[in-house]
Amino acid sequence: MTDQSSTHPFPFDAVVFDIGGTLVQEAAPGTPVDRLAVTYLDGAPRMLAALAAAGLALGAVTDTSMMTEADVRSLLAAEGVADLLTALVTSVDIGAAKPDPAGISEVLRRLNLTDPARVLFVGDRDVDLHAATAAGCGFAEVSEEVPVTRAVYQAVAAAGAAPLAAATAVGTTPEKLTVDVAHFRAKGWLLTRTLTDRDAVAQLQAWVNEVAEWPDADGEWMHHRELTDEGPRLCRSENIIPFHGGLRELLTAGSMLATASALLGEPAVLYKEKINYKLAGGAGYAPHQDAPAYPFIDNHVSCMIAVDDSTLANGCLEVVEAMHHEVLPVDDAGCVRPDLVAGYDWVPVEVPAGSTLWFHSRTPHRSGPNTSMVPRRALYPTYNALAEGDLRADYYREKVARFAAGTGRADGKVQVSLIDDFEGRAV
Repeated sequence: MTDQSSTHPFPFDAVVFDIGGTLVQEAAPGTPVDRLAVTYLDGAPRMLAALAAAGLALGAVTDTSMMTEADVRSLLAAEGVADLLTALVTSVDIGAAKPDPAGISEVLRRLNLTDPARVLFVGDRDVDLHAATAAGCGFAEVSEEVPVTRAVYQAVAAAGAAPLAAATAVGTTPEKLTVDVAHFRAKGWLLTRTLTDRDAVAQLQAWVNEVAEWPDADGEWMHHRELTDEGPRLCRSENIIPFHGGLRELLTAGSMLATASALLGEPAVLYKEKINYKLAGGAGYAPHQDAPAYPFIDNHVSCMIAVDDSTLANGCLEVVEAMHHEVLPVDDAGCVRPDLVAGYDWVPVEVPAGSTLWFHSRTPHRSGPNTSMVPRRALYPTYNALAEGDLRADYYREKVARFAAGTGRADGKVQVSLIDDFEGRAV
């Protein structure tokens, strides 16, 4: 028996998958073999690579009318998936289709596994469930609402894996993190996937809606409004996490904190957080670096979690690559000097809802107005090195004091930051 339980933190030794409708998009019935094309579902190659890197054995069982193992492996060669599946059998090869457990049993034999209770089978149909049950394996159900990455995560976590281990199982490998950190250090920005399914994105959107409904409250959260052609609109909320448990958990634990720590190269802590709403007609932000607006800290990283799809039309962020090594000369507003701005190559970064754009505190960035009819809401946390201290409360005390001592902006625009980068009109 292959016993891997002592070498990895997972409650299974192997994960075995159905293929059509689970790992790849199901082909229409009757599609000729020579016209079959593979479309992987929900980041399946990344997930398989992560599971393999974590020490789990991988296999697949698929029902076909004429295709053999060699045929299926040929189709799955793209992105190295065929190589990741150590054992693969088809119903043609073994002469039995699910719900007969013969296919699963053959995969376990090839993987040298004798305890089916330590094997997770993943599929999208009732016959998959029945085959797994007959074979004595655990089962994770894939559906339109629960795609394969989430199904595996839930099953691994439910079986007793720690949350971070379960997250590792669906795509955050040390190798991938090394590549991400290298990209960030070279370019000054990085795009990652934070929320892996539509339900999680919908939950984030619901939380943002809740915050937007909060009344103005002195000494607690802060709301800022801008004047648009349609009247006053909410443009920013900040100092949120003391009053919202869901957003606090998202930003101060799990993958967000782990990624921030990796990018900083040391343990991180949340420094500040805000929601920029950029509703239809909302203004953009002038070219700037974040570093001049953040007192008390030297080593920090910011990011934008897209609540809605962030596109060119609704004012996505634009960055300048590899310009994060120093603080640039600024104008009277604290923004990058206009003569420098004109000479830079600005790269627009469109971000799907649920994904996160990380950027160095010295990465120049800007965003245009929202000229569309849909919002571009985004959650912006900033993290600093824990070695510098937990300074979140100090930041908000300083910001409130500066705002209270000031008289607003002389140019008639809204003051939302410690620099004057926002281009929205004052109400």
